[in-house]
Parts: sequence; C-alpha cells; structure tokens
Amino acid sequence: DTREGGLQYCMFEGPSAALTCGGAVTTEWAFLAARYNAGTGQGQLTVNGTHFGPFAVNNESNGLATAYIGRNPNFDFPFQGLID
Repeated sequence: DTREGGLQYCMFEGPSAALTCGGAVTTEWAFLAARYNAGTGQGQLTVNGTHFGPFAVNNESNGLATAYIGRNPNFDFPFQGLID
C-alpha cells in the first residue's frame, strides 16, 4: 500500500479502512504475519521479524467472513508477486 508514504506492507484493521504499515517492500523474499486477538481486540503485523503493533482493531462486525491473501476483496488491486 502507498497511503502511509512509499510502498509498504500493510494490515487493514477493519471496515473503516484504517491500516497499520511497516517495512518497505523490496524485490527480495519477505516474511509477513498478520495476527488478531479477539480476546483483546488487538492486531499485530510482523515484517521480516520486526513487529508493528499491537494496535486496536476496529471490529464493527460488518466485515467480510473470508480472509483474502494477496488481493483486496473490495477493489481491483491484484497482488503482483509470488506467495510461498
């Protein structure tokens, strides 16, 4: 995503389109993990071992029931890369 300045890995935090970004995108392999704790209402993004968060997730119970990897489910922004 580029909304936080520069091309970065991002995790969207709920239907309000809030996001947390970290780690500039490179052409090399990257380890990404996005976690959500329903008990605390917090999420965390990890990029190549660096943690961003925890942060409050806006869970308004009107999101999608399916998680999408490498594609935005609401807009046509296809992922251009490889997932292993």
